[in-house]
Amino acid sequence: MDVSRVKNLVSSSLFRVLLLLVMGAVLYAVMYNNVKPEKLELNLFSVAEQTVRSPVTIEDKASTDRKKQEALDQVQDVYLLKKEITQNRVDLTASIFDAAYEVNQEIKAELDEANDESKPAEGDNAATPLEEPSINEKVNRMKEKLTEDITDEISDNIFSALLQASNYDLNISKDLTVTAINNVMNSRIPADEVENAKKRVEEELSYTSLNSELKNAVIQLGRYAISQNEIYDPEATEEARQQAIDSVEPVKILQGQILVEENQLIDRDIYRQLGLVGLLDYNNSIQPFIGLFLLILIVLAVFFYYFQ
Repeated sequence: MDVSRVKNLVSSSLFRVLLLLVMGAVLYAVMYNNVKPEKLELNLFSVAEQTVRSPVTIEDKASTDRKKQEALDQVQDVYLLKKEITQNRVDLTASIFDAAYEVNQEIKAELDEANDESKPAEGDNAATPLEEPSINEKVNRMKEKLTEDITDEISDNIFSALLQASNYDLNISKDLTVTAINNVMNSRIPADEVENAKKRVEEELSYTSLNSELKNAVIQLGRYAISQNEIYDPEATEEARQQAIDSVEPVKILQGQILVEENQLIDRDIYRQLGLVGLLDYNNSIQPFIGLFLLILIVLAVFFYYFQ
């Protein structure tokens, strides 16, 4: 063959392209086994024949969600101590004592006024004095000063005991009752501790020196006033739950991490992780081949540019 014809052939673009294609095919064939994924026999509930490591780094969302749920389960509902409830119950109890005092004062004023009017003038006959209302009438007058909710829950015997007490005993019993209620309700009282709190206020009031009828009345009023003061706070609870979720770090399967040891049983969780990193998806393992093709293409492009 003529040397000039050989030089012309070598210098032609078609020859260079063909040569590069041949080189590319040879390189691809040589490097194919290096990128070909190894097909592993990984079946559910089978024993692994070898140690398997993760080929990629990927987030295990199922494990992350499980950890978040565990964190949520550990969050307790948030209850707040409502001090205004204590103050309201104290004020309500004081109002009941005040109602009894007002009824007695009103009746006293009415009797005094009626007696003054019944005094005879000179030459006149004496008028019949006004009789004091019965205890039942007093109780009914006292109920008119209170709401229906209160009168339905408090017996007439309690109202009767308050109305029959002297002003001095009434003031003393009022101070003792509101003090005992305030002492007990200053601590947290959840729904399941209300009855125990009622027993505490009953015990505190049982040591008073009041007469038995009045003592029983203030004890019943104290029990009536005690109520739950620890209230569920949905906003604070939701905030605590969100903080628990935010504190959970994403669970990741790291590249090179051992997923299953040799002779270890492949359970459901391990099998799920194997599928997550793509070791069970044999049909879609084309990424290594695409990467090899792009690498060879870049190398050939450099050679082509150099020769050109």
